[in-house]
Amino acid sequence: MEKYNLSAEKTVKFLYRGKINRFKDNKGVFTDNSSKEKFGSNFLQKYFSPSKNKYVISWEEINRTEIKKRITLPRVLKDYYHECGDLDINTACSELFKLEDTYFSHDGLREFLEDDEYSEEQIEKILQKTENILIFWCENQGIWNAGIKKEDLSLKNPPIYMSTNDDLYSWEKVTEDIDTFIISQVIDNIESTEIYTEIVEGEEIENILSEKKISYDELKKSRYISSNGKIKFSNYADYDSDTIYLFILNSDEIKRVYIVKPKEKKYE
Repeated sequence: MEKYNLSAEKTVKFLYRGKINRFKDNKGVFTDNSSKEKFGSNFLQKYFSPSKNKYVISWEEINRTEIKKRITLPRVLKDYYHECGDLDINTACSELFKLEDTYFSHDGLREFLEDDEYSEEQIEKILQKTENILIFWCENQGIWNAGIKKEDLSLKNPPIYMSTNDDLYSWEKVTEDIDTFIISQVIDNIESTEIYTEIVEGEEIENILSEKKISYDELKKSRYISSNGKIKFSNYADYDSDTIYLFILNSDEIKRVYIVKPKEKKYE
């Protein structure tokens, strides 16, 4: 079973162990019967409960959204919406948009400019100078928006851009892929949930690596890196103790660890 540097989807599914039972292979989602055959009923009974197994965001809804908006969403984003898009970790602080609420920054910018009575010629000149971003995530008070360049939507796991001046004009690439961005937001959001989370810094980090036999070399191999190449997001899943360790590294030095126990509540 994969332990180091889980994807965004797998990380979030770990956070809901015992609450959801969603499995898929390369061809798609397993049925209940095929899941039992694949993993064994004892595995399912030990790690998951049968509640909340139903997929809330269907492939039909995703397809309808693509047709309505005349786009093709990146595969990684479609998978995440289907598998985890309904879970509350996505809206605990910063927010994943509902599919129907995603929009292009040019559409939002055009609306603002029209309200300010800019001429069509002026609007077109401004739009030509700004990136057109499909926005699907935002800070909960609207300080920033994040999304994917329109021309990058054909990529499987494209870079993510974030607005920089509390507007829709200026954008900066923050991660090289969707997975890294979602993992960073999950880490930020988890403190706003009821899930038990302990934050460790300084000398205690070395004790955790030693006691839990977590390989620093494996953590360094994580591919989830910020666009500036300095910040790295790594993780280690301990299935036996129902604990996941979320690491933030700066220039390969571990700066912070989030010890997350999905089956425990913060205030118990």
